[in-house]
Amino acid sequence: MKLKRILKMFIGFDVVPDARIFNTRFLVLLFLWVYLFSPGICWADRILFAPRNTLSGTLEKLSGGKITFSVAGSSEIKIPVEKVLKVYTKKNVVVVLNNGARLVGNLVPTGGKGKLGIHLAKAKRRKQPVVLLWKDVQAINPPDREWKGNISIGGSSQTGNTERTNFSIAGKGELALKQDVFSLSFLHNFAEENDRVTARNTYGAFKFEHYFNSAWYWLLSAELLNDKFKDLNLRAIIGPGVGYTVWNDAVKSLKLEGGISYFSEDLRTGVDERWFTARAASNFSYNLMDWLQFTHQVLVYPSVEDLEDFKLRNEIGVVATVHDGFSVKISNILEHNSMPPVGVKKDDTTWLYSIQYDF
Repeated sequence: MKLKRILKMFIGFDVVPDARIFNTRFLVLLFLWVYLFSPGICWADRILFAPRNTLSGTLEKLSGGKITFSVAGSSEIKIPVEKVLKVYTKKNVVVVLNNGARLVGNLVPTGGKGKLGIHLAKAKRRKQPVVLLWKDVQAINPPDREWKGNISIGGSSQTGNTERTNFSIAGKGELALKQDVFSLSFLHNFAEENDRVTARNTYGAFKFEHYFNSAWYWLLSAELLNDKFKDLNLRAIIGPGVGYTVWNDAVKSLKLEGGISYFSEDLRTGVDERWFTARAASNFSYNLMDWLQFTHQVLVYPSVEDLEDFKLRNEIGVVATVHDGFSVKISNILEHNSMPPVGVKKDDTTWLYSIQYDF
């Protein structure tokens, strides 16, 4: 009878004395209580973050170290992952790790700071979630295709005893799909001193990468170069290869590549040449600070018949972010030909100082 009086005080009506039979209204209220207040059931995505904030809505994505969370009637909110304490998602999300692995499932809280859990969609028999570290997560719900790139413009002018002008424009673009990456780059450089052209060259490169797991990929690369002062109407290089991703996280990245290439040189004077070479390449970047990045790309083409006959392109760059996608960039490009045509030097070194915009 005491239980009956307590229930009546909370729900406002009598219940049937028989413990096996409940009033219909009591069942409805009990269901609503569970629906609204049970912490074990997630009816919408929820996120708890420092110091003591809680949001209910939809987890849209994780990109650049920040979670984008939308709440009905409000603009999207960006939350740094280091502030996240717990996160629930009602529906499955796609989690991409730094090593390239992709996990699909719904997120659940787990013990320990800096951790999250995921119930895998394809492992329904597994009751325990997979526990991950936030620092190992590169993205959540990345777009199926993503464009990114940059364009940079540099130049200088000097008057007086020496009349000197130089101008350069460069750009890079990359389209990343689920398993494929298309990249394109170009550079045009022009210099004039005392009304005499001292440099005029255009370089372009294209590469296609197809990943067959999180680290390995096969590739097809192509390069074009026109340089009046190297006696080149056109140098064309094309060939397949294979690559391996050593690192790819928010701080550093390193790719190593090897393959074969077909060389074709159309010379302004002299005999045109065509031959096969090996190809070795590396692409490295490291974020020294949040606003400062170091980059280094190397391409080497050794002859398969004579290892002393090779061509090399080495590019080093430092990029300092200024504001809102704009950066200051300093680049050094070394081009080496171990056996150049008659009258052409082996080495060409170019310094570029430019303003860069990232998109």
